[in-house]
Amino acid sequence: MVIRHWIGLRPIYTLPSLTLAHPPAIAQVLGLGLLAGILAPAFLALLDACLRLVQRLRLPLPLSLGLGGFAIGAISLWYPQVWGNGHAVAEFILTGSPTRDFVLSLALLKMLATAATVIASQATISGA
Repeated sequence: MVIRHWIGLRPIYTLPSLTLAHPPAIAQVLGLGLLAGILAPAFLALLDACLRLVQRLRLPLPLSLGLGGFAIGAISLWYPQVWGNGHAVAEFILTGSPTRDFVLSLALLKMLATAATVIASQATISGA
């Protein structure tokens, strides 16, 4: 209801008309789906490794929070798109003409930024 109040009844994302009439485009979409499915367990393993690292190091809370913030800050010097919930980046990917390298780099760096956030948030939760 809050979203409908602020943006109305239109979709959150603006999508161009998409056609997948030729087989190479269909193969690319299927390949992307398979790649995401294969990489998802690796991403979850990365997050789990970050949690274990924080628990093992037992850093003081300010230091753990600072390390997480430093990592995200360092990443965002080159890719500020890792900040936030990703709505603006998703909109650009859907309506713009991003390069494959941009999308792949951003996906990798967003995973690393999320892992850094997990390090900081786990320290806060556990009271490290």
